[in-house]
Amino acid sequence: MPPKIFLSYVREDCEKVQRIYQKLKDKGFCPWIDSEDMLPGENWKKRITREIKASDLFIVCLSRQSLYKSGHFQKEIKEALSVLGEKSETDIYLVPLRLEECDIPEQLNEFHCCDYFQANGWNHLLKTIDQNVERKKERLSRRSMQSNKPEKLFLVAPRLENDLATELTIQWANEFKENMSISSNNIEMLCLLGKDAIRPNIENLLKQHIHQTGLFVFIDHGENDQLIGSDGRSIIDLDNIGLLNNKFIYAIACRSGAELGYAALNSGAVGYMGFNNDFHIITSATKTFCQCFMSGVMALLQENKSPLEARERVKIEVGGVIDKLKHKYHTTKDARLPIIVNSLKHNMNFMVCLGDYNWRIH
Repeated sequence: MPPKIFLSYVREDCEKVQRIYQKLKDKGFCPWIDSEDMLPGENWKKRITREIKASDLFIVCLSRQSLYKSGHFQKEIKEALSVLGEKSETDIYLVPLRLEECDIPEQLNEFHCCDYFQANGWNHLLKTIDQNVERKKERLSRRSMQSNKPEKLFLVAPRLENDLATELTIQWANEFKENMSISSNNIEMLCLLGKDAIRPNIENLLKQHIHQTGLFVFIDHGENDQLIGSDGRSIIDLDNIGLLNNKFIYAIACRSGAELGYAALNSGAVGYMGFNNDFHIITSATKTFCQCFMSGVMALLQENKSPLEARERVKIEVGGVIDKLKHKYHTTKDARLPIIVNSLKHNMNFMVCLGDYNWRIH
């Protein structure tokens, strides 16, 4: 997965930074700047904070104009320094990039600069990004080698009042719990289901097992930067995602793969499987959706599959179901069947696998 790169700059340097942004995209990276990636109507302060926390690399673009800027430019640097404090000493995260000959702000004096205006500036920047990627791979590899089997399985499935979706997904969770209880797998399972699935309970549970490896399975509502508890409030978000350190996360929830997944990796999670768009459920076919998308969890737990193999298992399950539904439609012309097919395709298209692709339970 290419690194997410946050570009911080002042408005006077916008054109220069946009050119850097495009060059990074052309190289296959995932740069982010507000002028290109912010959507109309978004809360820009909150979005920028989320992007900084979710980024693999924070590049602060410096110039003579930036030296005299206060306000949000300085707040972005402060936020990045805070994120840096949660990372390993060997990680490369905050990179001052001088666009021209200029002084360095006092708070960045301890960081070696990349001089983009020099002849080798672009290559120097690429080398820095590559080093960031390699160190992240090494960290994930070490973490994978430390334990080949999670000590715990965390199953979290909230249930909101008057919410049909959670009435269905709590059934998925209970069926999964029953299947795991009667299987030969000896992993200890810790559950927070229904009304128990709220933030204080999940934080208390995870703090007790903060240093243990494990698989964390969540089934319910989500947003780009959070998973939702049974009280309708955030249960896991950017502020407490670090509690999932050393754990692999499998989240059947809307959109959480868009931002929360990356933030989880940056906070020490082994990997993240989830969805970076809405997750569709058709009530008349809930067992079908459960069969398809819980198959990835079962592949991880009972078949010792890697995350990529688990995602492939889901793809095979979805493909098989779609073939049967299409054949049935030709016979019955049931108008509901194409809707189910399109929803399954939609979910599969937006299912992402992040982090250590080689992680296995056994």
